[in-house]
Amino acid sequence: MGEVEERLARLSQPKGDLMMLVGQTVRSQTVIRFAATKTDPSGARWAPWKRNYPKSGSILVRSNNLARSIQADNTDNMARVFTNVFYGAYHQFGTKKMSARAFIGLEEGKDTEQVRMVVENYISELLA
Repeated sequence: MGEVEERLARLSQPKGDLMMLVGQTVRSQTVIRFAATKTDPSGARWAPWKRNYPKSGSILVRSNNLARSIQADNTDNMARVFTNVFYGAYHQFGTKKMSARAFIGLEEGKDTEQVRMVVENYISELLA
């Protein structure tokens, strides 16, 4: 098999390691939202506290359990970023009584560009 064929064969192999890199990148972006920007994936600020809510700590970081629970895993074809904290879904999607404060997802532009760069670097290394 020639050099070109070998490189193409590498591209057709399962990409679990690429999906791991993508998942870890999105996980890092999510953790940064908690620590620094306090925004949803669209870049919008999280909804403020309701007037009657006891205000101790920052929005979504009262105990820091939610931020610490952000995880990433992958298969050969998929990366997944999630929390195993049950109330994470209430914050992500909101409820009848609570505004959504999405924290998992990709911000168009900066986040998607960073993921694109991870994928391009991975492919470049395979072809090198």
